Amino acid sequence: VMTSCSPTSHHHKILMCGWRKDWNTDQHPARFRRRLEALMEDLDATSSITFMNSLGLSKFTDAMTAIGAVQSIAQGSGRWSHAAWHLKTSQHCEISLFYEDGNPSDFGNLQTL
Repeated sequence: VMTSCSPTSHHHKILMCGWRKDWNTDQHPARFRRRLEALMEDLDATSSITFMNSLGLSKFTDAMTAIGAVQSIAQGSGRWSHAAWHLKTSQHCEISLFYEDGNPSDFGNLQTL
């Protein structure tokens, strides 16, 4: 059962553009997870975070595995099929995480979301 982290939580679809070196989970997996949990505090279970960067699906999958996210399949609209995960926090809230490979400064890439 997916629940909100907070009784005053809200539905949001967040787009995270780019990738920070200090999120590399081979060095600091807990740091990246704490950042996501902080974002999730005010989100409800229907919220999602989509990452768009050029890290590559393989490295992004490794990052999701390192923080304990569970992979699932999600179909995108049009020609896109999104890689998807679910992340549950210690407060038992859970949201969806998606990955799109691409340069977020290229408007053509953003149009597909």
